[in-house]
Amino acid sequence: MHNGYENLSDADLASLAAEGDESAFNEIVRRFSPRVFRFSARFFRRHSLIEEAAQEVFLKIFMQIASYEARFAGRLGDADYN
Repeated sequence: MHNGYENLSDADLASLAAEGDESAFNEIVRRFSPRVFRFSARFFRRHSLIEEAAQEVFLKIFMQIASYEARFAGRLGDADYN
């Protein structure tokens, strides 16, 4: 599925998401979900807990997306650990 967002940089997606573009945030979730799920799986074995942890990461990012704009990928790593 091509939505026009997959060629944008992480920083561009974060800027668009900070302006309220839900599709840009959806692309962020699509792009980073595998990484977040793999990280969460290092701590939890039950799939339901892994999903819950991933949701918490993306909720935190959504609530603070404006502060993630400059260095999005690095900050995503920070959100994983917090």
